[in-house]
Amino acid sequence: RGGGNSEATREKTGLTMHGINPEMARRYQLEEETSGALIVDVDATSPSARARLSEGDVVVEADRKEVSSVADFNRIISEIDNDTVLLRVKRKGATFLAALRLEE
Repeated sequence: RGGGNSEATREKTGLTMHGINPEMARRYQLEEETSGALIVDVDATSPSARARLSEGDVVVEADRKEVSSVADFNRIISEIDNDTVLLRVKRKGATFLAALRLEE
């Protein structure tokens, strides 16, 4: 299994992700040291919308593995064997867990 790609991840999750750089950190008012995969779009009919994920959220963990980049997130999602993944997400300084059901 490869590193996973953004298109395949978008199909499974309904998420469009972006890396966190200084411009994105400013745009989404993230803390300076924030790392993870930034959600920049959520398909309204997707599992991610049902899990209440939203633009500006930062995924910091998926399937109990650290996510420090979009590549990490794509790789973890591509390696998931079951149909649900547990995400640890940061939103406006708070952290929460979201169970995300993956689409085939």
